[in-house]
Amino acid sequence: MEKKIFKIVLLFALLCGFKVAYGKDKNNESLSYEIKCGGTAQQGYYIVEITAYAPKKKQLNMDLARKCAVHGVIFSGFSGEQGCKAQKPMLNATKEQQHADFFNAFFKNDYMRYASAVDPSISIMKVGKRYAITATVQVAKDNLREMLEKAGIIRKLGF
Repeated sequence: MEKKIFKIVLLFALLCGFKVAYGKDKNNESLSYEIKCGGTAQQGYYIVEITAYAPKKKQLNMDLARKCAVHGVIFSGFSGEQGCKAQKPMLNATKEQQHADFFNAFFKNDYMRYASAVDPSISIMKVGKRYAITATVQVAKDNLREMLEKAGIIRKLGF
């Protein structure tokens, strides 16, 4: 009887361990970030200060900051500070779910065309159990909007 219970407990432990080790889809990571105005920019651009979070220090780089900046401009918007106006998001979160295939492909590499580092220096620090990178990024909002219009995800202005 004890051997049977031991086998059941062992089987349960193995199944739980497998779920923990392989349960996450590495291609569909959720982004964790804070976005705020980073100053005034030339027309057609936003300058944002982005603080992106990751569980491991090696995951932090300028590409992550750029990805979070583009995602933030599209889906989060930011409050007005440092002489900036508050900016509403271009789309709401339901559009991200409705067009998941498009955005999954877009956030693999295409987002890089719409964001660039304003200052190459970045700040990395440990925050609790995670790490954070802070960078200032310029996002080409007009080009980004035009691309979303051509993809049929957002309506043209004045429609």
